[in-house]
Amino acid sequence: MSRPAILAIDQGTTSTRAMLFDPGDRPLASAQVAHRQTFPHNGWAEHHPEKTWANIIHFSRDVIDQRREVAAAAIGIANQHETTVSWDRQTGGAIHNAIVWQDRRGSALCASLRAAGHAPLIGERTGLLLYSYFRTSKLHWFLDSVPGVCERTRAGKIAFGTIERFLLWRLARAAFMQAM
Repeated sequence: MSRPAILAIDQGTTSTRAMLFDPGDRPLASAQVAHRQTFPHNGWAEHHPEKTWANIIHFSRDVIDQRREVAAAAIGIANQHETTVSWDRQTGGAIHNAIVWQDRRGSALCASLRAAGHAPLIGERTGLLLYSYFRTSKLHWFLDSVPGVCERTRAGKIAFGTIERFLLWRLARAAFMQAM
């Protein structure tokens, strides 16, 4: 009979790591790979969500294969927080590369909102600074710049979220499909 374990996934800015821990928090197995960021323009930083997904699956399986006597009873994900992804709700396929947390393409939008005097209201309502680090300016860019995304979003066909939401959505969908 397999012993329970916790699969920890660390989806960082520069690498994907999977680790398996026993119930006493002792590491049992680990696997990691660096992944490439792309910089299509000055101040922009992107990751390929499908490659991120493939890394998660590959390295999670790898650590589980290293310790066949245990079974993952829970999964935890640590991540980059504000890296933002858009995906098709029907297929689960990414619509565009993920916009990484340090990307500055939303700086002009933030500057125009600040110049118009909206920063205090935004801060009051959200508790956040008006800064391109946060995902709202990234979502604005997706809607304005990726062909067809605005219309498809209005039709309920596109989902947006941080990288961990994308990964959780995919993991839940995979588990559901496997159960069918």
